[in-house]
Amino acid sequence: MANVGGSMHTPTPSTAAPMSTVRTPHRSPRIGLIDAGRGVAILAVIAYHLVWDLGDFDYLAGHPARSDTGVLIAHCIAGSFLFLVGVSLVLAHGDRFRRQAFIRRTLELVAYGVVISLATYIAMPAQWVSFGILQCIALVSVLALPFLWASRMVAVGAAVLAVALPGLVDIPGRSRWVAWTGLTEAGPVTIDHAPVLPLFALTLMGIVLMRTLRMRGGDTRLAQVSTDRPPLQWLAFLGRHTLVIYLLHQPILLGALYAIRWAT
Repeated sequence: MANVGGSMHTPTPSTAAPMSTVRTPHRSPRIGLIDAGRGVAILAVIAYHLVWDLGDFDYLAGHPARSDTGVLIAHCIAGSFLFLVGVSLVLAHGDRFRRQAFIRRTLELVAYGVVISLATYIAMPAQWVSFGILQCIALVSVLALPFLWASRMVAVGAAVLAVALPGLVDIPGRSRWVAWTGLTEAGPVTIDHAPVLPLFALTLMGIVLMRTLRMRGGDTRLAQVSTDRPPLQWLAFLGRHTLVIYLLHQPILLGALYAIRWAT
């Protein structure tokens, strides 16, 4: 997503034992409402990029997507995805770590991230994507794994640290080699920048929230909410295919805008 920077059961909060010691290992049922939440997030990405592209084509005055408000909106959209990463990690691996599925998904994100980096480097070398939302999701997914089983208070403390560090550490410049941390003075000139800090805090809070809900049976109640009728049905469908939509929506938008310009 353009110019971002854009998921985050133990007997007691202080218990650090793996959740598999508390609950019988099983994969949580797919929760339609969470899919619908992803659907809303990916629609927000498409809308934001449409505004960005319209600005690039001079169809919108002032390029609102590049304004301070536009950047804030981009942060919020990225944050929603990072929060849902934490939620999804608990649902997929909270009781038992599915190593092959996790590795496959992470490598898939890395591979697509490399494709986007190469494509943008060729198409727009001055603004190419070195560390965008896909790279960020892949990295925070790995960093978040220990917090699936550690004390929830440890996760909260780590989230506070993730928010505080950018204000405490200031690396001069905007080099791409360190800007991905979120600790530099400014981000690099790029159409997609999703720094690990402070976004990692949202992934951790997603983990804390879903672990708390699961302890209280909240995941089961959420799974019982039907998303079989519109508009939730449509949103849930989009949410189950966010990666494909993310990869394809910009070429479609740009192709349509170039066709309009050519026709007029």
